[in-house]
Order: sequence, then structure tokens, then C-alpha cells
Amino acid sequence: MTNFACDHCQSQICGDRFASTTQQNFDLCSNCMLSSVGQELEKTHKFKKVSAFEALMECLKAGGTFDAAFEKEDPSAPARHRAICDVCSAPIVGVRHKCFECADYDECDACRSASKHEHEMYAICDPSVRRIPEEVMAEYAAAKANLEAQQEAKKAQELAKKAQEEAEKAQAEAKKAEEEAKKNVSRKVPVKPHVVPQPEQKAPSAFEQNLQTLESMGFNDRRKNIQVLVRNRNAIFESIQELLQ
Repeated sequence: MTNFACDHCQSQICGDRFASTTQQNFDLCSNCMLSSVGQELEKTHKFKKVSAFEALMECLKAGGTFDAAFEKEDPSAPARHRAICDVCSAPIVGVRHKCFECADYDECDACRSASKHEHEMYAICDPSVRRIPEEVMAEYAAAKANLEAQQEAKKAQELAKKAQEEAEKAQAEAKKAEEEAKKNVSRKVPVKPHVVPQPEQKAPSAFEQNLQTLESMGFNDRRKNIQVLVRNRNAIFESIQELLQ
């Protein structure tokens, strides 16, 4: 750890330091330099990379000692990750929350508590862990696939239920129309003797009504509809479920 502090995150710089060549005493740590903050500051600054080895050599040339250039890291200090929080743009210290879905999205522990990010996050405490473990990703993918399958099954059930309701409604309307037709026939005025009576039209059978119901629902293959109705013994609900599969 060097004796320089980052002018953005205010933490003591450990490792490579990026010194401004256009402003005196302005430095960034490598985390801030590689983030969007560094990209924005590069518009007004020109930075020179000073590696940890170069910093050590400068210190020794100036008559300093090894301990003067680097300090031992406090083992009790919170873990510092090589990542920047995508909410507050500060280096992540302590717990790092990484998104399962996004390619490179991280949040610090403080921002996570109030975050509105829509995807599920994975908590990483060890700074040496850069990615979500493969076995964890596999479990997440399996759980996601299972949830999507359940949602699709529920959607299919709702469609089948709606189709059944529409079929029952169509049958009720057909029955009502048939009763009205019978009433009209019974009230029909006798025709004159010289007029040839027209043949009385028969009401459609239950099988024909079910065929008409299937066609009104968008199943236009009449031959296939007949085969399905025959196979299901003219049961409209079972026939609709088979056609939906």
C-alpha cells in the first residue's frame, strides 16, 4: 500500500497508481481508473501509470526504505474487491453483490439495500472470487427454467379453461337457437294449397354443433376436427385440449 490516496474514492492506493500530468497532486487508484469515473476524468486529465514497482524504486532513490513505500494491510479491515459499484461508482468493500443476468453489474452492500435492480443478485464476500461459481449459476438456471415451465403450464391451463367456457357458451346459444326455431315452426301459418311447401330444415346435430364451435374458435381443419371429435366421442372439452397440444 502506497502513501498516496485516491482523489475519487479517498482510499489509500494499493498497487498501480495513475497520476495526473495536467494537475498537480491528483491521483487515482486502478479500480477508479478502470471504471466509468476514470473514463470521464480522462476528458480533462492526462494520466500516467505508476506501477507499484516504480513507486518502490522512486522511494528507494529518494533515500527511503521499503516500509516507507508500502504498508502492511490491516487483516481486520473489510475485504476490498476489484470491482466498482454500478450505483455509487465507488470501489466495493465488504460484500459484493453480482447480478446473475447482466454481464458486468455489481452493487456494494449499502446500495443493494435500496436498489431497484430487477434481477436476482449473488453475494460475494471473498475478493479473490471474481465470478459467480459455475455450480451456483447452474442451480440458478435450473430454478429459472423450472419457474418458466410452471408459468407456461399455468398459461396453458388458463387457455384451456377459457376455451371450455367459450364452448359451453356456444352450446347454450345453439340450444337456445334450436328451441327458438322449434317455437317458430309451431307458430308457422299454414301455406296456401297452391304453394309447394318447402322442406323443413333439421336443426344441426350435437356433433355438427361441436364442429361449428371448433371452427368458430379458429380450428379450421374440418377433417382433423372430425377425427378428434370421433376419437373423444364428441366430448368438446377433451377435443379442444387435444387440438391445443
